Amino acid sequence: MVESPILETEYAPQVNGEAAGASAEPFADPDAANEAVQPKQLAEVKPTVWQRARAFLEAQHLLVFLAIAFIVGLSLPEPGETISRPKVADLRVVPTINVILIFFISGLRLKTEDVLGALKKPVPLIAAMFMILVVTPCVGFLPANIDLGVVDEFRIGLALFCCVPTTLTSGAALVAQGAPRASVLALMTTMITNLIGCVSVPFVISLVLRNIDASIDVVELLVQLLIQLLAPAILGKGMTIAFPQVAKFSKDYKLPLTIFSNFNLVMVVWQSLSRSQDTITSQSAGSIFAALGYGVLLHLIFWGLNWPFFLIPGIADDHYRRSGFLLASQKTLPVTLAIINGLKEEDVGDLGLISLPCIFGHLSQLVIDSFLVTKWVSMNKAELDSKKDSSEAANGEDPQPASPLTDADNPLVPESSEKQEA
Repeated sequence: MVESPILETEYAPQVNGEAAGASAEPFADPDAANEAVQPKQLAEVKPTVWQRARAFLEAQHLLVFLAIAFIVGLSLPEPGETISRPKVADLRVVPTINVILIFFISGLRLKTEDVLGALKKPVPLIAAMFMILVVTPCVGFLPANIDLGVVDEFRIGLALFCCVPTTLTSGAALVAQGAPRASVLALMTTMITNLIGCVSVPFVISLVLRNIDASIDVVELLVQLLIQLLAPAILGKGMTIAFPQVAKFSKDYKLPLTIFSNFNLVMVVWQSLSRSQDTITSQSAGSIFAALGYGVLLHLIFWGLNWPFFLIPGIADDHYRRSGFLLASQKTLPVTLAIINGLKEEDVGDLGLISLPCIFGHLSQLVIDSFLVTKWVSMNKAELDSKKDSSEAANGEDPQPASPLTDADNPLVPESSEKQEA
């Protein structure tokens, strides 16, 4: 799995038990220093088991949380069912608070400079918005109108999942690794499509589900999304503008805020699974695997629809193409669960069963796209190595062979400006 750039852990290399570079006899010749330090660093720079475990948990905490939610929700449903029981005006209080906190944190992390920077590249932004908000929701007509051999709740869940915007955090994090030049564009695409989606999604859902046995109150759903999604995001952004301390806090504690946001997402999943434990466990193994398979198939269909991003003539940078392709192929689980949480079971069926294919779809896109981004990271490294060799050849230098320890890893060699820019 690919680790998020905000989750990287630095390990201080040591030489003979001391920090590298703290030798009692400094080398007069930097090349001699490099040769002497490299073998010892290669032997001693390995992180500890705890450091590896921590890095894994930080990078993959969402998958770990979701696995725990599945196990606890389906094996011990009483706590989750009890917590989600209180209601106000047909809305479950605790899941609603969880959703509000997710979008409040999204507002805290929205940067004005990101917005202005992305607007300088309108073609990839507009193309991504069109695919996310117009084209991919049309895929929802397939499960809504075709007998897939599963219960109607699974079909409704798949159709709803098609209608929502792109992921809130995971998509932008993957873009930052596989297409770093498009990081700002990815953040802007994410926020714009999710904010517009607060208004557009209810109408799209009513259109997609018109031929299925489900009743959706568009106005009521629209009001709920504006209150639960749009208002918290605006409040979070407003607080960063009004209070510099809040802006600094959101910047300094980016990782804890991300983990807390995903924790609230998993809380919604856990409560939904707990409430529907009896119904879910009564389904056959074939039905459960079918829901999982349809989630994977849905993501591959999105890949096929968004492949033209690599052919659009108005987008010159491959990183911008990758960003549009990846974000338009992903769908957000928080918005989907917020919509499901606002539905009435007497109108659409068991809400836990509706949630299940959406959860599987979200998991599948995280896993599948992580492998894709791993390939992109390798391509980026090969591109940088090629540019470095070309630069050395142009300067009349012999290209240096690749080494497990690069100059950037050697504490005795200052970081080059090229590396800093990369």
